Amino acid sequence: MLEAATTTAILYTVTLELRAIYRNFRAAGLYADFLDSNTATGGTHVYVRPQAGSEVRFTSVGTTAYQSFRGLFGYMNAVDVNTGTHMYLRPASNGEVRVTATDTTDNWRAIRASEHLPPSSSRETKANIEVYNKEVLSTLRNANIYTYVYKWEEPGTPSRLGVMIDEMPRILHGQRGDSIELYAFASYLAKGVKELIGVTDNHADEINWLNIENQYLKDKVKNQEERISHLEDLLNVA
Repeated sequence: MLEAATTTAILYTVTLELRAIYRNFRAAGLYADFLDSNTATGGTHVYVRPQAGSEVRFTSVGTTAYQSFRGLFGYMNAVDVNTGTHMYLRPASNGEVRVTATDTTDNWRAIRASEHLPPSSSRETKANIEVYNKEVLSTLRNANIYTYVYKWEEPGTPSRLGVMIDEMPRILHGQRGDSIELYAFASYLAKGVKELIGVTDNHADEINWLNIENQYLKDKVKNQEERISHLEDLLNVA
């Protein structure tokens, strides 16, 4: 009886040792509901390793039709368009697309592109269209232009140039209320230029009238001088 129990214990120990020595397997396909990290080996990450120059592709069962994938974070060096033309970043209706430094939420980073396009400038995409007739020159005249750096930028960062939102009318504020909407600001400046054109046009009209009046007075003075000269000639003859 003691010998049988000893034999069982030895077999159990051998089984435990065999289970702890993991080996690779090769197959044509793997069918499973999920794939977990092997925590028994002390590993943390899960690696999917195609050949160099190849891809990891997510497709529907038995097809090459691409399917979506979901995760918390994505770490990669580039995101390229797949089969379409445009690429969409789609936050919630009250959210933003934010670009920050790695592992931060308020250390902002720049975006470089060949062009920045506003949502649309087409009349067909807009409603409640009205001409903006408010005077803007007084606002521009009283607003200061500042140099500054952002608080999150590193020491020695070159100064930026801009305005302060509390000196600008609400119509120029972005949706969040903490920035200037650049397309609106450009339109506001264009309105100011238009007002200046109106001022210079009025001045041009006034100058033209002054030139006409000045020429009239010159002609009148010349005529008077000719009459005086003629009278002097008559007096000299007498």
